[in-house]
Amino acid sequence: MPLIKTVACIRRKPSLTVEEFATYWRENHSEIVTSVAGDLKIKRYVQSHLLRGDLTDLFSGSRNGIEPFDGIAEVWFDADDLDGEMTAAQLHANLALLEDERNFIDIERSAFFFTTEIEFIGAGA
Repeated sequence: MPLIKTVACIRRKPSLTVEEFATYWRENHSEIVTSVAGDLKIKRYVQSHLLRGDLTDLFSGSRNGIEPFDGIAEVWFDADDLDGEMTAAQLHANLALLEDERNFIDIERSAFFFTTEIEFIGAGA
C-alpha cells in the first residue's frame, strides 16, 4: 500500500524563544499527536529540529537560501486511509492538533503540504 506524507515546514511564533518552541513541540505537541495517532491512522511521525550554528549558516548561505525553518514535521499515512469522508473522531483529532499548533507555530509563515517519496539511496532503494 503506497504511503502519503504530510510535511510541515514550521516557523516558531515570534513570542517564543528557540528553546521554548523546541520544548513545547517536543514535549507537548508530540503527546497530542501520539494520543490521536490511532484515530488518524498515522503510521509514522517525525520532528526535525533546526540545527542552529555555523554548519547551517554555511550550508544555507552557500545556496542563497531563505531563512531556515525552525523545524519540519513529517506524518505518514496509508494512501487508502485518506480516501473517503472524515469520521467525527478524525475531525475532533484534526481540530485538536490545529488548536495546539496555534500555541507555538507561526501558521502564516509556515508551509503545509502532502508528498510522496521517491527514494534513491537507502533501505527502500
